[in-house]
Amino acid sequence: MAKKYDKTNTWNLFKVDDENRKSDSYPNYSGWLNVDGTEYKITGWLREGRNSGKKFIGGNIEIKEDEAPKQSQVKDDTEIPF
Repeated sequence: MAKKYDKTNTWNLFKVDDENRKSDSYPNYSGWLNVDGTEYKITGWLREGRNSGKKFIGGNIEIKEDEAPKQSQVKDDTEIPF
């Protein structure tokens, strides 16, 4: 039987092929991040430092839609008795 890999606290970032980028605002890289069992979508853009001219990747992290808390899971603070 195949050994199951534990993805907790790991990440992957994949290069988006130029022909798959819809525009310059589309990320150069995309992937996922797992922090303590919660999955996040990560995206990255190639950037260049203003002063140094060195290239780097800057990006965004957002929780995956299926990982976001449902409305019923969010506490209603209006019911707190104090």
